[in-house]
Amino acid sequence: MPPPPILCSMKELAGCNVEDLRYVGVPYPEREIPHHGFAGCHALLLVDIADSVTRLGPSAFAGCSSLRNLAIPGGVTEIGQGTFDGCKSLANLSIPRGVITIGKRASIGCSSLTKLAIPPQ
Repeated sequence: MPPPPILCSMKELAGCNVEDLRYVGVPYPEREIPHHGFAGCHALLLVDIADSVTRLGPSAFAGCSSLRNLAIPGGVTEIGQGTFDGCKSLANLSIPRGVITIGKRASIGCSSLTKLAIPPQ
């Protein structure tokens, strides 16, 4: 069982060296994971995103090559362009019913993706 995620706001992450970040929780009241929010976090294995998040910005998880599973919370309505670009280990992705927009090439380079769960509208 992995250790509990580090809870931090996106402002706290800005400018930090997050290359070795493995577990993270994005807590309430965060509203979005911004453009390149976790991009390049090659060691990232687990992300726990609060229901308050409504937007995953462009390339938010680009290059998170160790991330295997992600359940996007029900409050998210927008997934930006290239959000999961290069997440080559991502095997399971669950997109909630409320998502209205999925940007171009959102999952390009997700060569291990075997399960994409999108509920009917």
